[in-house]
Amino acid sequence: MNIRLAQLNPTIGDIEGNTQKVIASIDEARQDEVDFIVFPELIICGYPPLDLLERDDFLALCYEKTEEIVAASSGIGIIFGAITPNESGMGRRIFNSAIVAKNGIVIDTVHKTLLPTYDVFDDLRYFEPNTVCKNVEIDGVTFGITVCEDIWYNDNERQYHYYDINPCQEQVNLGADLLINISASPYTKTKPISRSGMLRRHAQNYGVPIIYCNQVGANTEVIFDGDSLAINPDGELVGRANQLEEDQFDVEFNVHSKLLESNKGTKLEGAVG
Repeated sequence: MNIRLAQLNPTIGDIEGNTQKVIASIDEARQDEVDFIVFPELIICGYPPLDLLERDDFLALCYEKTEEIVAASSGIGIIFGAITPNESGMGRRIFNSAIVAKNGIVIDTVHKTLLPTYDVFDDLRYFEPNTVCKNVEIDGVTFGITVCEDIWYNDNERQYHYYDINPCQEQVNLGADLLINISASPYTKTKPISRSGMLRRHAQNYGVPIIYCNQVGANTEVIFDGDSLAINPDGELVGRANQLEEDQFDVEFNVHSKLLESNKGTKLEGAVG
């Protein structure tokens, strides 16, 4: 299975522009015969959208563009971050989600479990947390899909808060072949080292490879450095995107060996730092 990590730079509120950026990447990946393409957290609206999430018209347009992106998945699998409605009638009215789609159909939706409320984050103010961990099976591969903070668990540079639920461990316990994390993880001076170290430890501890696709660019006062990564269970770094610019790379996943192999990727056109 050929998987592409598309490290994009969304603009907060430019829902149409962000959507066209995603669809262009999907079209390119299809032409390159990629099986699955992975995008960052909340790629449609950009992160952090803050109080735009209180606007009904903003949410409605995000939902509309989510359907447009799903419809663009003919002949290819996609995983992307989006806002989804909480239709239970209880709690906050939206989720921060990873949508899995293929051939114009939503295969499954996975909601973010760990919602940070420290430093620059205020996720719990807007989003309802996920309470049920699950995996997604596609084309014979069992994906454990998480959103940003879910993979950090209790392994941040500075520990502001301790969580009782470890989503990735739960997914491994349920038989995940591959862990995929879509992120909007801000830059700090030591983040590239702590991020790669955290992912390598998790890959080794869980015994499965990890794909990590991060947002790049600057929104509000927060800088996102990209630095998307693919790591094998022994901690081997298989692929790494450039920092501070749009970039992409491909990896080949072998479900039998549970290993990732590097493929030569193509840098996105019009990259911005």
